[in-house]
Amino acid sequence: MRLKLTHSDAQAERAVVDRIEIQEYLKVYERSDNVDVARFGRQMDGAIEKAKKLGVLLKLSGADDRYEVSASLRLLFPVEEIEALGAAYRSHAPADPAGEQGAS
Repeated sequence: MRLKLTHSDAQAERAVVDRIEIQEYLKVYERSDNVDVARFGRQMDGAIEKAKKLGVLLKLSGADDRYEVSASLRLLFPVEEIEALGAAYRSHAPADPAGEQGAS
């Protein structure tokens, strides 16, 4: 969502997301061997509710399941921290066998 906010700022637009888009963002955190899809769905719903309570997602009036990403997210997660998190995730990601073959 932080990237969505940054992109929207660059376009001078409001950062608007819907529930399905948020769930797509969160699916990258689902384990590949997850057998309890319903539980993960509840966890995603909980994460959305928490973001709403924290004021990170602001419900748009007259729109079901559409939210504006609050500009306060910039303060909570500065660009430097996002880049550091991305680097940490990439360093812990399993090696890509196809990428390794091309490197030799």
